[in-house]
Amino acid sequence: MKLIELEELINQFKIIKSDLVYLRGNNIFGFDYSHTIVKETSFCNPNSYLLVIQIKDWLDLFKQLKESNTKYENKVIDEIQGDYISYKGKNYYYKSSFIISELDRKISTIHNIMNSIKPVEFIEDVKSDTNFNTTLDKEFKSDCGVYLYRVKEYVMTIYKTLLGITSKDNVSLNIYNYSDLYFLSKYVLYNKKQSISIYLNLRKLP
Repeated sequence: MKLIELEELINQFKIIKSDLVYLRGNNIFGFDYSHTIVKETSFCNPNSYLLVIQIKDWLDLFKQLKESNTKYENKVIDEIQGDYISYKGKNYYYKSSFIISELDRKISTIHNIMNSIKPVEFIEDVKSDTNFNTTLDKEFKSDCGVYLYRVKEYVMTIYKTLLGITSKDNVSLNIYNYSDLYFLSKYVLYNKKQSISIYLNLRKLP
């Protein structure tokens, strides 16, 4: 893969609005830095690239290369012998076996939950729920900047940047009650162009 191809891919990865992006097959998975929030959407990947990218780091790298007038269009990433390139003493990873193994485990756990049980709650149009909209529109006045959204006994952390909802998005919600202590919430944002699933594994309140 040429570095310029990777730059084009990373610009497309922005659609999932995540810190860490994992491209596997025809799916993109997005994670926050703590790997707590998991997002998933389909992606055209004809070359079957396997990539794990810290978005901010790579955008900074491409900015530095452009500012220094470095010619990088034809530089090829060696996907066999290494999983990063170095620039000015810093390593920029595009693949890591350890991270891939950890992300695969989290993705597998989520999919296994959804495949093994039916959701206990389903809201086809969350945006029609006044309680949801009121919660989402609140100003961030608390120190942690988050609010709680309740569906019956299930209480979920929510804030605008978590979901990244726009006025054109439709949003559904599934809740999977898979243990005495935890439940899985799955938001699906969809519009004419794409759909993005957002998974949150949450602890039940006593």
